[in-house]
Amino acid sequence: MICKQLRGWALHHNLIPNTQHAFVPGRSVTSCLLKCVDDWGSQIDNKNPVDVIYLDFEKAFDRVPHLRLITKLENFGIRGPLSKWIRSFLHGRKFYVRVGDSVSSERVVVTGVPQGSVLGPLLFILYISDLPHLISSNHVFYADDCKLYANPIQNYRELQTDLNTVYRWCLDWFIPLNNGKCKVLHLGTNNPKHIYMIDTEAVKMVDSQNDLGHLIYLGPIKWLTLHEEQILHPICYSMHLDTLHEIHF
Repeated sequence: MICKQLRGWALHHNLIPNTQHAFVPGRSVTSCLLKCVDDWGSQIDNKNPVDVIYLDFEKAFDRVPHLRLITKLENFGIRGPLSKWIRSFLHGRKFYVRVGDSVSSERVVVTGVPQGSVLGPLLFILYISDLPHLISSNHVFYADDCKLYANPIQNYRELQTDLNTVYRWCLDWFIPLNNGKCKVLHLGTNNPKHIYMIDTEAVKMVDSQNDLGHLIYLGPIKWLTLHEEQILHPICYSMHLDTLHEIHF
């Protein structure tokens, strides 16, 4: 009940960005994938390349600092009894480590939102809700899954600037990027294949990427190809389509 009311309040006050597709009524993995497929396909139909940068946040749900989360919520206007209730929900959790017959002393948990709870994911997307507003390039989020994408011929510098912005935000808000797991997928036959940097590390170039459980990869002619059996069937099923039509990019 609290989660439903808090989510409705957050949506009413535009606190959850339109680019966030997780844990929001009317949005889903399907809407996230369809948005990307439509945008990328439109670019490639017009003979434009697309660079897609996949960002990996390191243990994002476990990293959220409780005090900073509460501060953000209060700045949103979530104060009084509800703020106290959320504090109680987060605080007082403890953990210990067992290795064989040895058990450590208990420690108080001061970071992280409970992933197995209904409220935890909503608190997480509220914590990162300011980040999308700092990004100029096209982007989508599904919880902590984030993709930035743009035409690299026209918008390479803008995309790199956004990467720098995301990196600084992650440092400021204690949600570090796992630089080694961030990837760039170069799409299109005339793609210049720019190198992108996160801090001092080059983003790894890949020919395929698991995107929310669906494989996106480059075909033999370096054209955008979506594995139809993996991506189109669940999308068409969710849209109640009986016939799977061929899609060309």
